[in-house]
Amino acid sequence: MKPHPNTQRVATAISLSLLLGACATNPGPTTDLRIDRDAATASARSRSIRAAADAAPEDNRPALDEINTEEVLERARRAYGSAEFLGEATIVSGTRFEESVVGGLSGITWAGGDQYFAISDDRGDNGPGRFYTLRIDLADGRLDSGDVELIRWTSVLGDNGEPLEPQTFDMEGIASALDGSVYISSEGEARAQIPPFVKHLLEDGSHLGWIELPDKFRPSADGARGVRPNLALESLAITPDGRYLFTATENALQQDGPQASFRHASPSRILKIDLTTGNTVGEYVYMVDPVRVGESLADIFHTTGLVDLIAFNSQHLLALERTFVAGAGFVERIHWVCLEKSSNVLGLENLQTTSLSSLPTGRKKLFLDLSQLGIRLDNLEGMTLGAALPDGRRALILISDNNFNPSAQITQILAFAVPADLAPPY
Repeated sequence: MKPHPNTQRVATAISLSLLLGACATNPGPTTDLRIDRDAATASARSRSIRAAADAAPEDNRPALDEINTEEVLERARRAYGSAEFLGEATIVSGTRFEESVVGGLSGITWAGGDQYFAISDDRGDNGPGRFYTLRIDLADGRLDSGDVELIRWTSVLGDNGEPLEPQTFDMEGIASALDGSVYISSEGEARAQIPPFVKHLLEDGSHLGWIELPDKFRPSADGARGVRPNLALESLAITPDGRYLFTATENALQQDGPQASFRHASPSRILKIDLTTGNTVGEYVYMVDPVRVGESLADIFHTTGLVDLIAFNSQHLLALERTFVAGAGFVERIHWVCLEKSSNVLGLENLQTTSLSSLPTGRKKLFLDLSQLGIRLDNLEGMTLGAALPDGRRALILISDNNFNPSAQITQILAFAVPADLAPPY
């Protein structure tokens, strides 16, 4: 399919979901704009999350028409440290826009003004590899129904000028550069020995180049080396000066240590890439926390990982960790990360050849525990700093990947206000 030429700004209905209660369960079934999709085309992790979410029991929360949504929003609109919650909007799973199915929005980046780019992790099952342009209107200092608008989608093209070959990519991260170009990251497909990649493109999707990644990330045929299936390059961020690009593995490389679980933390690698040369100049260990919810459910599906980053400079980041446990739901936390005293492990092919206890890793400090919001969380995987708000603060935007699940998940967009001079606490 050719890239869609229509750039007309078409408004799509976006529903606001203001739900009571903790985040311990997943959204119940929705009857709006459903689609059929062969689950066999989804990733193993997405299938597991979908199945677990579909099996989640009905809750006894009041129906939306019984809720005083204004009262709920005002009660939720309170400060969490230096972040103030401004509201929530949702896109119903199965929504169709300009011949595409909207879903799998795994990463988001500010594109200037009130516009944002959101990357879809669709591998070609519901359209070509693509990213969407969204308008998020926070002019009144809050996120309400109707404040999110789909403007257009853009096909990601290969170096041959054609859309990427289906099933050869799993695009999860997106970052805007100062010159208006865009970088995207793909997890690849470890089971088929398709390596992850970082790709540079124009805003219209045209190919500009590839970022060469160290060979240690390439998955081996025996599964003993390289990125793990669906636990690779989820994140992408560029420093404000445009010099460095950061990405990270969601969990440890196969040779580096265990996948995160109830028993184990996982040593992921944060990559630092110098965009003036295209070279990876640093790798730093980030310890993904063990699963800390639903410990009594240890025998059922669970996953946790580092899913997105915001770069403040070459040493300080915000990191979004997302946890899902079947029967317990989603838990998400944002941490400050300091790399100043971290060891650069670029030259280490295997972290298990050294003692992690003696290896300085990225220091973490909790910035925001999203479970404190008192709303049900979906699969939040993308975050970005956005436009200036009317009061001079900046927007912090998060977005969820609905796994193209029409029955039990949504695309959830959360907005926060943070200080314009938000800075690392180090």
